[in-house]
Amino acid sequence: MKMDVTIKEIDMQKWEYKWIEIPHSLEMMKIVMEDTGKKQKVEALDHVNSLGESGWELVGIEQKTPGGAYSPYILFFKRPE
Repeated sequence: MKMDVTIKEIDMQKWEYKWIEIPHSLEMMKIVMEDTGKKQKVEALDHVNSLGESGWELVGIEQKTPGGAYSPYILFFKRPE
């Protein structure tokens, strides 16, 4: 007996990713403004919160130099495309 099977393509969620480096002190940091391309000093927490408001979800954190006392952190974000 022959069976005809149709496989439907599943629409997989697509993501875009971003990472930022923040200072070990979690205080002030310099960022490049996406709209102007100019560097600006901002509070690290304020910047992370603004990413969340723009749909970015924090999915991982790593220390740039593991065990380094003053090593900055790398924060990884994703959001739906």
